Amino acid sequence: MRRIAIAILLAITVAGCTRSQTSGFRLPPLATSWVRGPAAPQARLCSWLGVVVDNAIPARPQWGIAEADIVYEVPTEAMITRFLALYCGEGPDTVGPVRSLRLQFLDIAGDYGATIAHSGSSASALAAIDRRAGTVINEFWNARPFRRDPRRRMPHNVFVSVGLLRQYMTETVPSTPRLWTTADLAPAAAPVTITIPYGRGYTSQFVFDPASGRYRRSTDGGPSVDALTGHQIDVAAVVILYARWWQVYEGSILTSRIALTGEGRLTVFAAGRQVDGTWSHPDGSGRTVFTDADGKPVQLPSGRVWISVVPPERVVHATTAFGATGK
Repeated sequence: MRRIAIAILLAITVAGCTRSQTSGFRLPPLATSWVRGPAAPQARLCSWLGVVVDNAIPARPQWGIAEADIVYEVPTEAMITRFLALYCGEGPDTVGPVRSLRLQFLDIAGDYGATIAHSGSSASALAAIDRRAGTVINEFWNARPFRRDPRRRMPHNVFVSVGLLRQYMTETVPSTPRLWTTADLAPAAAPVTITIPYGRGYTSQFVFDPASGRYRRSTDGGPSVDALTGHQIDVAAVVILYARWWQVYEGSILTSRIALTGEGRLTVFAAGRQVDGTWSHPDGSGRTVFTDADGKPVQLPSGRVWISVVPPERVVHATTAFGATGK
C-alpha cells in the first residue's frame, strides 16, 4: 500500500508540471447555484486579475462582466470579438464562459501587471508565456479553479470564480491601476448613441443616459444583459482604441493579431461628451499612455470603463440630437 501511495503521488506531481495543452480536461463539480459576489471596489492600487470571456453568439448572455472594473472588447478571428474582463479587487463568484488566449490579451494585461485566466491559447500566446511575457492561469494546465457546466455546449461552458482564482495567483503585487486619471465630470444633457462595427452579429452600441451619467450597452440590436445580475450592462465611460488588426496562420490554425505597440487614434466618450486623443506605447516596455488632443492625460469619471479595440478602417458613429459623426 505504501508503494502504491508513492506511485500515485508521483503521477499527480508529474501531471501538474506538464506544459502540454493536449492533456485531458479535469472537470470540477458544477456549483450548485450561481451567486453574485460583491462589487469590485474602486481601489487606488489593484492586484489585477483578467479573465478571457467568450462573446460568440452561443455564449450569450455572459456572466460577471458587468462587475468588472475594466472590460476590453477585442476582435479575434473573422472579427468575432472576445472580452478581457479585468478585476481590481474582489469580484463575482461566476464569470464566463471562459475562452482561449490570444497574443493581444497578454499585451493588454502587461499595462496592468495582470494575471490572466483562460482556457487554452494560440501557439503564439503559448510561446510568449514561455518567454515570461505574462502570468496566466490556464485551465489546460490547472483545471482546479475552473468548472464546466454540462448543461451547456462546449466550448461555451467554462466558468470561474474571481475569489477562487485569486488563491492561485502567484503575482499579487499592487500596481498602478489605470491608464487615465479620474475626475468629476458634469454630465451633458443630451443622450448619445455610439455604434461600434465589428463582424456580423457583433456590432455593439452604447447609449448615454444623462439622468444616470451611464452608457448602456447593446449587441446586435438587443440589450447586453449580464446573466449574473439580470441587468443591462452599463459603464461610466467608453474608450475607442484604434489599432491595426490582421490574421495569420500558425501552422494550420488561423489566428488574429493586433498591433498594440506604437501609437494610434483614441476617442473617449465620458459624461455624454466626446474627446479625441492618442494612445502610445513606443516599445514593449512600460505602459500604454492615453492623452487628449493637447497631450494631457485623459480624464474619465470614476466607475467602470469599457475599451473597444477597433481597426482604423472601421467607422465608429456617435449620434446625438444634433446629428451623427463618424470616427
